[in-house]
Amino acid sequence: MVGIGRRTDSNEVIVVGAGIVGVCCALQLAERGLSVTVIDRKPPCEETSFGNAGVISPWSCVPQSVPG
Repeated sequence: MVGIGRRTDSNEVIVVGAGIVGVCCALQLAERGLSVTVIDRKPPCEETSFGNAGVISPWSCVPQSVPG
């Protein structure tokens, strides 16, 4: 196992968790040329995505402390 911050010659990455964060990380890594495998304990749409609890809302992207 390789620790954080250590370099290897491998370009293969495993992302554990296929939620919104895991999938976004996997997409970014793949776009940067890495070979990515995403694994999860259950099939798609069985966890947070099933109940729409993983929604990304536009109003969540702007800090709430902005004037006006």
